[in-house]
Amino acid sequence: MIRAAAIAPALCLALGVGTASADPAGVYTTPKAKVRVSDCGSGLCATVISLKEPNDEKGQPKVDRNNPDAAKQTRPIVGVSVLSGMKPSGDGWQGQIYNPEDGRTYKAYMTEEGAQLTVKGCALGGLVCKTQVWKRTDFAWRRLRLFLRKRRVRSGLTLYFFAERSGACAAPRRCVSEWLQSRPARFAVRAQVFTAGVRKGRQCARS
Repeated sequence: MIRAAAIAPALCLALGVGTASADPAGVYTTPKAKVRVSDCGSGLCATVISLKEPNDEKGQPKVDRNNPDAAKQTRPIVGVSVLSGMKPSGDGWQGQIYNPEDGRTYKAYMTEEGAQLTVKGCALGGLVCKTQVWKRTDFAWRRLRLFLRKRRVRSGLTLYFFAERSGACAAPRRCVSEWLQSRPARFAVRAQVFTAGVRKGRQCARS
């Protein structure tokens, strides 16, 4: 923790100053849902984690009934990837967006500005487009991750230490666990070490 103590004075400044980033991973609210943007290997993706109106007119959880693939028409909307294959392009990202309301997939463009993403879906070669603004719900948590990453801090336990003391995340253990799980497969061992470390620390605190 000597290193953690050495960089702590700069933490408050980092959490108070907004900067652009090439890492939009995090949780966002959209007009109708909450989604998690993460690295899915082939590019960034966005997965629905909750809906503002989760049930249909019959009171049942909404399913992907408009999907052209009949095998997917009974799958819950929660868990569906609405953005996929988003790769860097110019000042933003480009890939595909799936619209569960009509079951169609469109060309997608995404840019980041401050605590929000501007997501645009286009058809007919870009002649017809629709734009949404997604607002980040974990902005302070994101700034903390970026601040530590620039200083080559990779340890989940160190991230937990700063998250707990800075107040950047209301539930530090959950935030760090979800972040590690959203990273590529090589981070799986780090997630296990982090969970074991936090558990051991709590046992020592009680003894």
